[in-house]
Amino acid sequence: MNWQHILKKLFKICVKEIEDHQKQQQQPSQKPSAAQHQQQQSKPTGQHVPPKEELGPKRIDGQSAEQYWQSQPEYVDLRNQARAAGDKMGQCFDKASSAYKSGDGGRAKELSNEGNSHKEERNRLNKQAADWIYEKNNLDNRRDEVDLHGLYVKEAIEKTEQAIANARASNINPLKVVVGRGTHSKNHVSKMKPAIEDMMRKQNLRCKVDPDNAGQLLVFLDGGNAEGTDNAEWADEIENRTQGDACIVM
Repeated sequence: MNWQHILKKLFKICVKEIEDHQKQQQQPSQKPSAAQHQQQQSKPTGQHVPPKEELGPKRIDGQSAEQYWQSQPEYVDLRNQARAAGDKMGQCFDKASSAYKSGDGGRAKELSNEGNSHKEERNRLNKQAADWIYEKNNLDNRRDEVDLHGLYVKEAIEKTEQAIANARASNINPLKVVVGRGTHSKNHVSKMKPAIEDMMRKQNLRCKVDPDNAGQLLVFLDGGNAEGTDNAEWADEIENRTQGDACIVM
């Protein structure tokens, strides 16, 4: 592989990363409202948050549980730091593209490497945020239910795959997957629900909307995984199709 071919490939990667980051920036903000922020400031540091059961089903401090957890500083700060790392990544790839176009291959490679470092940091922070919000939203759920609120599409797919594996190991059928109603999505149309439904079809699983809860899917684990599929590649494809418009379950 010659040097010119390497630079052309590098340029294409930079352009794709910039476009993907710009799409992700269009996702709903997780910043708490002014009222929520004031509540957080008035709470003593380290205050114990009682279990959801003590406050009624899916309610904490008068809010829905998912809204409460998504407004907490631990989650908001991680997502904001991830966005900042993504911005730095985009800036580096922009500069790398410019350097490539001007014929400075060495500088283009240097900037591309720096951009990849910021990308790794963004991914690390987003994973930390996803693990945190997933744990909080599933604290008191039954073993046959998984809540995907606060996750990006790709994160939700990964968590659902884990939940399916755990459900099969525990002989749970059906599995209830909370995907949200799309209340905060553009035109109030959920993008998460069809993505998860596509995932079920990919794995040859039967799936339908819970008649008692429009924001929840019932997944029947009496099918097998589709053979010959690349789940990682397919998850990226689903994420690309749904990015830029309510990729977070709200």
